[in-house]
Amino acid sequence: MVYQKGFDLFLKAMVEVERQFPDVELRIAGTGPLEQELQNQVQALGLSSIQLVGFVSDMSAFYQGLDVFVYPSRFEGFGFALAEAMASGLPAVAFHVSSNPELIMDQRNGFLVQAFDVESFAQRILDLLSDTNARKRMAECARQVVVERFDRSVIERAWRVFLFNEG
Repeated sequence: MVYQKGFDLFLKAMVEVERQFPDVELRIAGTGPLEQELQNQVQALGLSSIQLVGFVSDMSAFYQGLDVFVYPSRFEGFGFALAEAMASGLPAVAFHVSSNPELIMDQRNGFLVQAFDVESFAQRILDLLSDTNARKRMAECARQVVVERFDRSVIERAWRVFLFNEG
């Protein structure tokens, strides 16, 4: 839990999400130096649905318990957690920053939101929560895109072409 991950932005967005979906359960995995600050923000915003679950050793099981993956990072080299969640069949909402557009095709397998636009971020989460059919369609596409682009066999083939000119 560091500034880069944008959890403070996520919590601001969740005020509207929780208002419209009072029974929603929101889980944040991870630990870090801002954990207490985020807990204080949860209380200050009056959010009752947020669970800071700490370190998760079985991320696959964690992803299986979600309907939507939210990735509020301000910047990333490559969004491994985003790719893992999408490979697990989760549609995602993320800011249009860094490598996120390599994974998310806006409105096909998730939503890309203008950087740090908290209101639009909240709206896209609400869109996914309120439309089961779109969520399922995007989930299938999310998994397909990650497997097609980043499956081990695809990466190995690309490296063989690059290193050994095998084609």
